[in-house]
Amino acid sequence: MQTGFSAVVIAFMLICGSGYSRSADLWTHQYVVPPTFLAITSQDGLSRDRRSAKEILSAAGVEFGEGATAIYNPATSMLIVRNTKQQMQLIETFIDLLLDGGVESQIYLQIREITFPRRQFARLQLEPEVAFAFKPSIPVDGKVPDRGVFRQALRPSHRQIMLSHLEKIEAITIHQRLTLMLRTNVPGTLNAGKRIYGLSAAIGTNGALLDLCLYLPNEGETLLKDPNQLKPDISVTIWDGYTAIIEKRSTEAITWVLVTAQLCDPAGMPINPNGGLRGAEE
Repeated sequence: MQTGFSAVVIAFMLICGSGYSRSADLWTHQYVVPPTFLAITSQDGLSRDRRSAKEILSAAGVEFGEGATAIYNPATSMLIVRNTKQQMQLIETFIDLLLDGGVESQIYLQIREITFPRRQFARLQLEPEVAFAFKPSIPVDGKVPDRGVFRQALRPSHRQIMLSHLEKIEAITIHQRLTLMLRTNVPGTLNAGKRIYGLSAAIGTNGALLDLCLYLPNEGETLLKDPNQLKPDISVTIWDGYTAIIEKRSTEAITWVLVTAQLCDPAGMPINPNGGLRGAEE
């Protein structure tokens, strides 16, 4: 039984043929390929891990003469190839066939905590510069679940306006941001001092919505290494590039956990640059 990758290799070999010229000049080009590139399945249906990028391309019919190379960087999913123009055209055909099968996207997540003294929090709800972030209104002395409650989702521009305003208020503590890149439905953790947050994200059916599952332990609690073993404390769906505000309360303070998510390609570049997360205020 042939896998999708195996079918791609066979189709490519039927298209490309051969014809390498040793005297031709060498070209260098970079390609974004699926993160599973090094585990391409061979024609016999067996997965041959640890093969190099050059071995995979050679098995598909690409020829490498003197000085020609192929290097794959798994951290960025970038394939860097140096070869003749003719062979480069064949490689591009192979990459196109590969991408037709779909490239796995990633989800870039950023968490940032904001701690408000209760008295300051009450005043902020009346300030027009940031009042939009405090809707729907929850009484300062009102109760929320121990694990927190989803308040609302902010578009990128509103998030930046809110942070710029809050940074000017000394009584408010804005903690250092934490970032994480996740594959869809693959959970991960972030260490936030006395807390370890668990996160899992998935791409919605329309490709523009992101489904987030958040595990928000209290200070001093230990989060299991595998968040799949836990029931999420908060599950929300937001637009690509938006920020979910999760509110937690204690007797002394009110804490917002800002969770911003952006869809990225295998190389870590935003699919929707207008989402305004990566490379904006960072």
